[in-house]
Amino acid sequence: MKQLFTMGLALAVLFSSCGKNDPIPTPHPPKPTPEQPQTKKPGEEKKPEDPKTPQKPEEPKKPDTPQPKKPKQPEAPKQTPRPQDVDMGLRSIAKWSVSEAKYLKDFNFEALYVDNKAEELNIQAFKDLISIEVVGFDGSTYTFTEEDLKHVTIQDVKFTGSDFTSGRITFRTVYKGVRSQIETSLPFDHKAFYRNKISTNLAKTGKRYLRGSAEYLSVFYNSLLNYDTDRYRIILKSSLGVSVNESSNSITCHLSVEHIGTDKPLATILYEIEGFKTLSALKSELQIASTHELMTNMKDRFKRYSRNPQLFSKSVESTVKQWIKLADLSIDRGDSGVQTLSWEEVSAQGRGIFDVLKAGGEYYNLDASFESPQFIVKNVRWDDTDLLITVELQAIGEVAGLGIEKTIRVPKVKA
Repeated sequence: MKQLFTMGLALAVLFSSCGKNDPIPTPHPPKPTPEQPQTKKPGEEKKPEDPKTPQKPEEPKKPDTPQPKKPKQPEAPKQTPRPQDVDMGLRSIAKWSVSEAKYLKDFNFEALYVDNKAEELNIQAFKDLISIEVVGFDGSTYTFTEEDLKHVTIQDVKFTGSDFTSGRITFRTVYKGVRSQIETSLPFDHKAFYRNKISTNLAKTGKRYLRGSAEYLSVFYNSLLNYDTDRYRIILKSSLGVSVNESSNSITCHLSVEHIGTDKPLATILYEIEGFKTLSALKSELQIASTHELMTNMKDRFKRYSRNPQLFSKSVESTVKQWIKLADLSIDRGDSGVQTLSWEEVSAQGRGIFDVLKAGGEYYNLDASFESPQFIVKNVRWDDTDLLITVELQAIGEVAGLGIEKTIRVPKVKA
C-alpha cells in the first residue's frame, strides 16, 4: 500500500511541473544509421561479367514472290427450274454430248444415209449421244432428265453434206406432243465416218517398197486395204494425185467409197496408206553377182592397165555407173523367191533422162522400182585370179545415206 502511494505522488509532481501553455513535444523518427561498408571475404570479389555474344543482324526479308492470279473459272450455266411442258416442247434443242470419235463410231449413220430408214432413228438411237436443253430467255438452261426423255420423240431426221461441204444431221424434237420451233443441227463428218471404215493391211505394206508401190498403186491398192468388201467398193482416184512421204514411208491418195448394190457414191476421202518397207531392207535383200559380160569387160580393162595396177583401179572406180549395168542385180524376197532387176532409161518432163532399176514379171514385183540408184566403188582387190570389187549403194532417188555395201566377185580376170 505504501508503494502505491509513493508512485502516485511521483506522477502528480511530474504533471504539475509542466505548464499549461507548454507545447506537447512532437515525436520524431530516429535518424538513419549510415550503412557500414560490408567487409568481403577473400575470394568473393565480384567477377566481371562475360561479354555478350554479338547477335547476327536479321537478314532482310525477301519480298513475297507475286503469285499469278488464278483465272476465274467460267461459271456453269445456271440450271433453271423445270419449265412448263409447253416451253420444253417449243424451245428444246439437242447437241452432241460425247466426243466426235464416239458418235462417229456409235451412231447408225448408214440407216439414214444409205438405207433410207430415217424412221428407225428415234430417241433411242440418239439418247446416249446427245443432250436436250431448253434455253431460258436469260441465258440459263434446263437439261432434260431421263424422266423427261421418256416423253421425247424425234421427227424429220435428215443429212445434208457433200465432198465439198461439211455434213450436218438435222431434226426436230417433240416433247409431249409439242414440236420444237428450233431445228437441231448436229455436225457430222461423213468423210471421217467412211475413213474409219478402212484400215491399212500392214502385213501387205510391210512387204512392199514405197516408191514402186506409189508408181503402180492402181495395180494393187486394194490388196493394201482392209474393209468390208461385201458392202463397199473402193476406187482409187488417181486423177486427184498420189503423194509419197519418205520420212513416214507412207502414200497419201484419194479414194472413192461406193455402196455395193446401189452403186451410190458415199464419200471421196483422203487416205494415208502406211507401213511400207524402207530402203534399208536392201541391205539384206539386194544381191549383185558377176556375169559373162562383166567378166569380159574387166578382162579387157586389165589387159590395158596390166602394167599399172593403180590406173586399173581408178578405171574401175570412175566407170562404175557404166559397168554396174553389166552385173546381175536381184532382190531376194524370201518365200516369194528371187526377182531379177533390170535397168530402164526413163524420161520425165522437167527432170530429163534418168535410170530406174526395177523388177519385172508379175504385178506383185512392180513395187521393186528404184529411181536413179547411185553406186560408188569402195575397194578393188585380188583373190588369186579373181577380182573382188566392193561397191556401196549410196542413194536411191531423194533418199541419201543408205550406205549399203556389196562385194562382187568377178572370176578369172587375170587368167
